[in-house]
Amino acid sequence: MKRFVVSAPACGAFLVMLGLSRPTLGQHVDFEIAQDGSPAHTLIINGDPDILGGIEPIDLPLQVGGPLDGLYAGQEPGWASIEMDDPANGLFTLLPGHQVSLQRLGGSAGFLMYDTAFNPILENTGDIYTFASDAQGNLHEDLFFAAPAAGNYSLELRLIDLAGLHSPSAPVMLSFAAVPEPTSAALLVLGALTLLHRRDRPPLGATAGERLDCPERRTAERSASLRDGGQTSCGVAPDEFAQGCGSTTIQGCHETVQIVGG
Repeated sequence: MKRFVVSAPACGAFLVMLGLSRPTLGQHVDFEIAQDGSPAHTLIINGDPDILGGIEPIDLPLQVGGPLDGLYAGQEPGWASIEMDDPANGLFTLLPGHQVSLQRLGGSAGFLMYDTAFNPILENTGDIYTFASDAQGNLHEDLFFAAPAAGNYSLELRLIDLAGLHSPSAPVMLSFAAVPEPTSAALLVLGALTLLHRRDRPPLGATAGERLDCPERRTAERSASLRDGGQTSCGVAPDEFAQGCGSTTIQGCHETVQIVGG
């Protein structure tokens, strides 16, 4: 049986303080690190087989603010060793004195990971990152997966033991989907439509069918000069006029008047 460990979000407040997104509030998911109990003590990465096989991508939200600003990044899943043997599932605790590490075997160019101090790790094929462990040999780190731009990425990893106490794990191929948040994408579309609308409509103050192509338009003051000293029928100058464009016909309140740019 494959499973994920769901633990208390010990680093949740830390992430909020840094402005980093979390895909799940109130829970944190880890890959389990164990060994198989055989004479070779082969390392195991235990978790959802669809994720470990690259079938189900891990979502990476766009980070706004914080040390990873502008990257698509996340800490889900983390990495944690089991603390009790689980013979029913073929999972056993790591041997004391281990130096269990992650090794990059391949993956998309530009995709990398960061440690919890935001130092880049596993940048190139063959690179190794050794987990920190306590006196009992237990480890738990929430490393960052990070992508430089929106798109789909892959990363192939395995576990090795630099102390030589465990045999390497089978490799896993993780896939990632770095996509803008739906709300962000909607705002981008809305902004583009607004820009197109502004480009297509006549400038404020033009009569029907007329464009003011003056390179500089400024807001008129109430004391704006009108031809012959006139004012609009409602007693105020038109809202906008073409500065430096000469005499231009525009609509002011309820009547068409002539104004002269300053």
